[in-house]
Amino acid sequence: MSATLIAGRYRVEGSLGRGGVGEVLRVLDVERGTRLALKRLPAIALPKVHAQFEFEFRTLASLRHPRIVRAHEFGRDEAGAFYTMELLTGDDLARRTPLPWREVCGLLRDAAEGLGVLHGRGLVHRDISVRNLWRTPDGRVKLIDLGTLAPFGPSSNLVGTPPCVPPEALERQPLDARADFYALGAVAYFLLTGLNAFPARTIAQLEELWKQEPRPPSHAIAELGRMDLPPIPDELDALVAELLSRSPLGRPASTAQLLDRLDHLLGEGSSPSHELAEAQLAHPAFVGRTRERRRLRRLYMLAARGRGQCVVVAGEPGQGRTRLLRELELELGTSAATVVYVDAASQQGSFATATALAGQLLDVQPTAARAALRPHAAVLAQVSPRLRERLGLSAPRAIESGVRMRAQMGLRDWLLALASTHPLVLLLDGLERSDEESLSFLVSLALELRGSSLLLVCSLPEQGTRPLEHALARASHRLTLSPFATSETLELLRSVFGSDDRVPRLAERLDEIARGNPGHLLELCRQLVRRNQVR
Repeated sequence: MSATLIAGRYRVEGSLGRGGVGEVLRVLDVERGTRLALKRLPAIALPKVHAQFEFEFRTLASLRHPRIVRAHEFGRDEAGAFYTMELLTGDDLARRTPLPWREVCGLLRDAAEGLGVLHGRGLVHRDISVRNLWRTPDGRVKLIDLGTLAPFGPSSNLVGTPPCVPPEALERQPLDARADFYALGAVAYFLLTGLNAFPARTIAQLEELWKQEPRPPSHAIAELGRMDLPPIPDELDALVAELLSRSPLGRPASTAQLLDRLDHLLGEGSSPSHELAEAQLAHPAFVGRTRERRRLRRLYMLAARGRGQCVVVAGEPGQGRTRLLRELELELGTSAATVVYVDAASQQGSFATATALAGQLLDVQPTAARAALRPHAAVLAQVSPRLRERLGLSAPRAIESGVRMRAQMGLRDWLLALASTHPLVLLLDGLERSDEESLSFLVSLALELRGSSLLLVCSLPEQGTRPLEHALARASHRLTLSPFATSETLELLRSVFGSDDRVPRLAERLDEIARGNPGHLLELCRQLVRRNQVR
């Protein structure tokens, strides 16, 4: 197994476990020298399983929250689809029970924070259990295995760990955040007592077990004779009973209510840090831009059929140019295309943006990219020390005349050759801060890609300042991002703060100040959080 290489890049070092539809492997990224977890889906999986797997990846990759395992890249090879994610150390919550009640409340709080992010996006986990809550060495909890993730509402299939399945799921009723709260109550009972409130081995056993209320956790611990554990307070007994209510109406109505109850139990110093709150504000749900996304999808389909396209996404600062490109990266990342994103604003020096683009391609398609680059490697090595080092070439004795122009043409021809074998999507953000050489190369690429399977998407301000920016815009389709409608502002704030009754009033006030600019809106939210005026 150790010799197995996935997609020419990930060396398998062992198995981390198997799930219902696939296997999680420990791998080494041989290009970057980092160890990751890789979740693999067999090629024989049904189409609906493939769709759920892609949805799982896109959701995980868009969250980037400290309480949720982080996904990195999606890929396919002859054995099927896969995606990589952070390699966690520690263990799940099934290992050591029963636990002191304060420790349990802290673990529940971490889990609730992660669930709050999902619920703010209208998603329910559906399989919260002690094995899907991972405890890292620093004692914090991360949600793992989002393979059962689904939107709020009716669900077509019944999934979950039997002791944690809520009644409404068994009855095929619509699901919302309270379904996950029931499962969290089942987890709380197990962590406090080492026993399941409803010890079902199969889902079919639940109806009979639900006929009898479980003993309060404090009574169960007393019967075990565990004098080493501090007494469980009545308030925690009551909270667990509410979470395990047969009716969703008997459970906390929102994550905010649940966190308040846990904070009260834990006492002073239990509130989340500003860093955690700002992590959530940094990656809110993607809202609006329906027309722009639809058009970008159409242009991608044209490019995939050999009719290459170039698009300039324009807009004032804060209107979400970067977020739209990142969302497109996630959406197309599960397609047959090779998708690369480069932030030009973070690159410095001559040919810096082009070099970053080349480096990304060499990472994600090492074999094909190196083969297509071979005819142009010598001239590119003269203008880019980073690329020269990456390709293992020696430094030239002298820079030849006209090398910059030939390097620009070489980069263009390399990408066109690469796009002749399979679809290629290049997302170039912040080009107003790109170097002139890279910008000139992109203009030449935009003018020649019509017969290729290449989609080039560039981000520029609404009013460009350099001649090359205008030249790129003239060679491209143009998408201009407009301010948010009031309804979109409300949707964005609900994804951050939940469904609290006060959110519409907050959205109305902030919309007046931000004038529909989502970046300004989120900055106002950060200021309110930092001043403890809202959480």
